[in-house]
Amino acid sequence: GCSSLTEILIPKGVSTIDSRAFEDCINITSIIIPDSVKRIGKYEGGILWGSVFEGCKKLESIELSAKLKYIPDSAFRGCRNLKKVVLPNEVKEIGGFAFNGCEGLETITIPSSVKIISVDYAFGGCAKLRFQTPAGTYAEQYANDHGIPVVNIED
Repeated sequence: GCSSLTEILIPKGVSTIDSRAFEDCINITSIIIPDSVKRIGKYEGGILWGSVFEGCKKLESIELSAKLKYIPDSAFRGCRNLKKVVLPNEVKEIGGFAFNGCEGLETITIPSSVKIISVDYAFGGCAKLRFQTPAGTYAEQYANDHGIPVVNIED
């Protein structure tokens, strides 16, 4: 809820960003997460909880760590000015409501490593969204099943 925070540059060496760390920081416009970060969110009761950047309404750009394996529940929920996301090649799972309410989200690049996308409205309210993913991937099937346009790219 830090309303005067406009940009985040996580220092190299940080390995984890906990749940709700930047939730409702409504004026953040840019985030860079270095490759030292291996996890965003928190494991509790066998579930990876997120909401790390939920409600960052002015967030326009994000650079994700190449080491991330999971995008947790509600990680970017309500980031309505986010336009483009490129998921790293290590990501295996996208949690429920992860990008829900990101109404400005136009493209998300999803690598073939993604094997799970939650059925719990991971991309609910993203009317402009199209997936960029290699042909024959789980993400392509998910998009087809949920009426999301797909552009096939090289892996």
